[in-house]
Amino acid sequence: MNTPFSLVLGMTYTYLPFMILPLYSNLAKMDLRLLEAASDLGATAWTAFWKVTVPLSRAGVIAGRCWSSSPASANT
Repeated sequence: MNTPFSLVLGMTYTYLPFMILPLYSNLAKMDLRLLEAASDLGATAWTAFWKVTVPLSRAGVIAGRCWSSSPASANT
């Protein structure tokens, strides 16, 4: 049980909520009309995701990385 894989799996299980919570709170505030406008302008769902959702969620990703990397680096 003391393998690198088990270490990565355990740390992922422990620190994943620290990444998901800021990202979720950022995406919950996103205006869904932007995705509707993208589809009205001819964007596919995948294009709308990459061109609208990902740039708007950048702050949540940065906050999640800070929140999850700080405790993770303190425990190693």
